[in-house]
Amino acid sequence: MRTARSQQAKVVLLATLLSLMVASCQIDFEEDLGTLSQTVIGGNALDAAEFDEVCSMAIIIPPDDEGDPRDPITCTCVLVGKDGTNAIILTSAECVDENLDANTLGDIIVTFGPFVSSGTNFNVLEVELHRYFDDDQATLYELAMVRLDGVPAEGTAAISTRSLTASDIGGTLTLLGFGETEDSKGDVGTLRALNVTIDVVGPLLVRAGDVDLTTCDGDSGGPGFIDNAGTAELATINVISGRCFENAARTRTDIFNDSFIFPYIDRFIGVCKVDGTCTTTGCRTPDPDCNECSWGNTCKEDCPSRDWDCPLGSFNGDACTKDGDCEEFGRCIAADDESDFTYCAKPCDPADNESCKAGMECRDNGSGNECSWLTPSPGSQGATCSVPVECRSGICEDTICVNICQTQADCVGDFTCAPSKTMPGTMACLGQSLTGGGGFCAIAPAGTARARDDSRSYMFLFALLLGVAFVSRRRRKTR
Repeated sequence: MRTARSQQAKVVLLATLLSLMVASCQIDFEEDLGTLSQTVIGGNALDAAEFDEVCSMAIIIPPDDEGDPRDPITCTCVLVGKDGTNAIILTSAECVDENLDANTLGDIIVTFGPFVSSGTNFNVLEVELHRYFDDDQATLYELAMVRLDGVPAEGTAAISTRSLTASDIGGTLTLLGFGETEDSKGDVGTLRALNVTIDVVGPLLVRAGDVDLTTCDGDSGGPGFIDNAGTAELATINVISGRCFENAARTRTDIFNDSFIFPYIDRFIGVCKVDGTCTTTGCRTPDPDCNECSWGNTCKEDCPSRDWDCPLGSFNGDACTKDGDCEEFGRCIAADDESDFTYCAKPCDPADNESCKAGMECRDNGSGNECSWLTPSPGSQGATCSVPVECRSGICEDTICVNICQTQADCVGDFTCAPSKTMPGTMACLGQSLTGGGGFCAIAPAGTARARDDSRSYMFLFALLLGVAFVSRRRRKTR
């Protein structure tokens, strides 16, 4: 347990380090604390009192692989929930994931106020990264919920519950952060704001900003607000970057409200928090005390969809054995062409061409619209292949997967039961290559690592357009 003296020493150390950084960059802390300074790059000054929920994070990141210390970093955060005993902020996962790995959350100091070196300081009790965040190739799920050791006096951000759509293109996004004003200038530590135009609204990200108006290093984790009838509502979070990217990618928060942001807040705050009592009225998200499948208790394998308290399961299009294997609220359904191949089919929007990956279509299978494999399904008879492991039969013949047969009655369509050329002594359904299918990925045995697949290829294409890396999956870090 950290003592009060050790916590005070940590604050002094961080303040000293950041003061040295500030002094070397000649930041003027004598300016009016009641106003927000000029924007990150360009823009107009805004009233700081309107955004007192925005906070800074001074972070001593763990030593490098050689054990050498590294310079502290600054990130931005936003207060999204509090009551009399708990306070929760939202930030970029990459700002805090290394400290979570190294169990050095005490090296993170959160400050409320217009400057990093002044204001009210708090330590970090807990960090929860988004389940699908990958620290090697981040951006698409770069969110972290952080619980503090005290309750700040500042108000919480209003979180937008409206889904961003193409109609928001051309609208205004107000960005805030404590980062640099130019690449490598180093003048971090002052809260700044700017208004930018939304250029692209994608499945998980938006693009906003230009060469004169954008965020920089140190603004990672900072909020973006949209106007709703005169109220500034949280709509995006800045992803981490090492420079000032024009038209940068920013994570939409509306996509993650119901699955990540609200459930985490409600676990600690409100009438439906985890307290051993099941409450069914007045709940924004289901009370975990009422349902073993709710996030925030223990892993339960037999759930309608994958329990977030369990290790990662199967993603859209991946093989499965039951509904409880499937991430993204998917169901485990049988392929049209081979009933013994069951896979996860996530909900989709027929009007959104990117809601399903290549080789799948969005259709109603009797339980609402789901991403469903076209035929031939991956690894089935006639699906294209290059190596045997891509086929469920284990036989790749003339670039197609073929099934073992005994007689012609075992083969469908135009395929002919004949001797296999790649597996002598075996009869297989031979024929020509068909179109369709996709990358088949068998579900990994429990306790083993699962190979990366293309179950989110539609988001990969969008990420390429944004100039960011495609995120692969990993198992969620434990607290």
